Amino acid sequence: MLALFISESMGAMLFLFHYHGSKSRVSPYVIPIWELTGTFIAFWVVTSDFAYPSILIPAAYIYAVPLLILLIAFIGRNAFIIFGEFIKKGRFSDRSMYSIFSVFECLFCLVFVIFASSVVTGGGVVLAKLAFNAGKWASAPGDVLFVIGAIVLMYGFSFIFYGLENYMRISMVASYLGIVLELAALVWIHTSISAVPISPVLAVTIIIGVIAPILFYYRPTRKIIENKVVFLTLLTISIYPFYSLVYPKFFGGTLPVSDFLTNKAMSVAYFYITLGGGILLILMLIYMVYVANNFAKMQMGSAAKAKE
Repeated sequence: MLALFISESMGAMLFLFHYHGSKSRVSPYVIPIWELTGTFIAFWVVTSDFAYPSILIPAAYIYAVPLLILLIAFIGRNAFIIFGEFIKKGRFSDRSMYSIFSVFECLFCLVFVIFASSVVTGGGVVLAKLAFNAGKWASAPGDVLFVIGAIVLMYGFSFIFYGLENYMRISMVASYLGIVLELAALVWIHTSISAVPISPVLAVTIIIGVIAPILFYYRPTRKIIENKVVFLTLLTISIYPFYSLVYPKFFGGTLPVSDFLTNKAMSVAYFYITLGGGILLILMLIYMVYVANNFAKMQMGSAAKAKE
């Protein structure tokens, strides 16, 4: 789910900052895939209810405001991508609609990354009141730097995923700057909160992050890393090591994960539901990527005929 959502958010960034230079590459992917991303998000919420049933209600109290912002951003994202693609506009251009979609998408992404950092460090979380304090989150060690690094890294990777070779140098600078910021944030967090571990498995994420821009830079390997399935696979692999930051305890090492896990019978059901649903959604993803690639080829063919 996260890999698919990140790929869509990267497209939103390009819509905002490089619309004319990226539309032909971003639209054929984002337009067919946005509904599938929403399905993945819903699937993740439902499976989370199976895995951690006792934490959802307290989490809803703690993150009430961030969750409300996420909901508003999600609705805005859905509405304006439909307006941009399918509904006849009056004085508003396609770019206006896609720009508004991108703002909502980036807002959703920003709040989600803030939420993720808070779960790791406990920044901003007031357990006694079941509340979230944005000021305390901003002053927590490493949280703001973690979010900035993640956003910069996504911006750098966006050019790779969508194959925008004209922005190769920007991609390399942003990608490596994002990696440095993320590493600095993790070291800062671990130094300040020793209960937050730095696991050796994070080396997998670092290696993938370092190699991806290099593969994009060299022509013989460029098409490999630009391949959507290859990139999403590597992105998924690079995300999993981050789970080590919240295991065995989250909220800065204050709450054990095991205290909130479901019972054995539900665990078995959760496993099979996740397995079956995951396979179904992966098949949907493969089909959507196939549709996106063929849509792009159709657009290029139409453009070539128009020139003739």
